[in-house]
Amino acid sequence: MAPKALLVPAAFGCASAFVQAPVQQQQLRGTPSAEVAFQPETVSVAAPGAAFAAAAFVGAGAAVAGALRRSRRTAKAPAPRAVALRATNPRVEKLRTEAKSIKISPSILSADFSRLGEEVGNVLNAGADWVHVDVMDGRFVPNITIGPLVVAALRKKLPDAVLDCHLMIENPENRVEDFAHAGADIIAIHCEAASTTHLHRTICQIKQLGCA
Repeated sequence: MAPKALLVPAAFGCASAFVQAPVQQQQLRGTPSAEVAFQPETVSVAAPGAAFAAAAFVGAGAAVAGALRRSRRTAKAPAPRAVALRATNPRVEKLRTEAKSIKISPSILSADFSRLGEEVGNVLNAGADWVHVDVMDGRFVPNITIGPLVVAALRKKLPDAVLDCHLMIENPENRVEDFAHAGADIIAIHCEAASTTHLHRTICQIKQLGCA
């Protein structure tokens, strides 16, 4: 019988090996002996140095691949963008700790804008609790009123007043920070889809800016 070749990949550290299959000696007719003789196997291994080099190459590749996978898993994710927290607002802190009660908050739309600071001071002296600032953009509601500059002017004129800003505008998340920096203490927004796209995010933004 012709020898059979058994090929083992060198990537696993072995070279090609040729194995001589066992040859069974034919029994002669008329011979009393029934014994069968086998020829011993012979194995010849070629180029062991090349096998070891291939095994080392494969091992190094596997180590590099493992290191890359570990580096991807442990890579730090980009830091999320967050709104900077404003310093503690004593007026807002008082609102959060005091007992719930009915508040009087006159709107400045009823005031004479040529004497806005004076008239707002008059209603506070008369017993009003807050000052209500109605902000309209002409899109979410038909009217157009005021912006952050008027809020900043009122804060400068009345540093202790609680300014309650009601944003009747589209996409208030784009203006919340402006009104907070202008001096607003309370910022109210609308939950309608035509006004606020991400309501929960905008509420978190208001609180992160130190407003109620």
